[in-house]
Amino acid sequence: MPHEPTLLLTTMGLRDHFRDQVSSALHRQHVEVADGTAGYLVDLLIRYAHPEHLFNESPDGRQLRALAEIYADAVHAEGTEQRNHALKTLGDFALFIAGVFSGYLNRRLVDVDYYIAMGCGAYRDLRDFVRHRLSREGALVFDELSRKFPQLVDVLADVSEESHLGARSDLLRQYELWLRTRSPRALRKLQQHGIHPTPQATVHVSH
Repeated sequence: MPHEPTLLLTTMGLRDHFRDQVSSALHRQHVEVADGTAGYLVDLLIRYAHPEHLFNESPDGRQLRALAEIYADAVHAEGTEQRNHALKTLGDFALFIAGVFSGYLNRRLVDVDYYIAMGCGAYRDLRDFVRHRLSREGALVFDELSRKFPQLVDVLADVSEESHLGARSDLLRQYELWLRTRSPRALRKLQQHGIHPTPQATVHVSH
């Protein structure tokens, strides 16, 4: 049934659903992580289950930010808090896109390896900061996210497949289709997820 995944999420709640899916995917992919890291993945999926977190508002409509732009925010941050927030955003966005929308990346000039490299580096920098400024224990989550980033991409891909995230709501593919063709069908699909692009909208994901 095409609407079964949506009904499942409504009935169980996002957190319960993704907690079960992450636990099962970790087991299927033979990936061992600390409970804190598994919980981080659940929180990540919950955040990006809301389409508005995938796009930024701009004068030209909603756009996907390029990883390089987020990295630039970290490099030019005025303080430690802003820098770490940008690094966390970079790592989280790279992990989610690489895991859930890897098929989309395969059609771009940059592939999933670029997202893995950027995400690993962001989490590694966060790990080093937390380890040296706060505690070694507090750095465990970012250490696992950095070291096991490629495996966790597979875990999220598994969750995406089981939850029909990529198959049923490939917003990036629909967004790109609408940009190129102004397809009414693609526009309706975007609007169903709260995305309302303007005629001047553009998309940037590969720089």
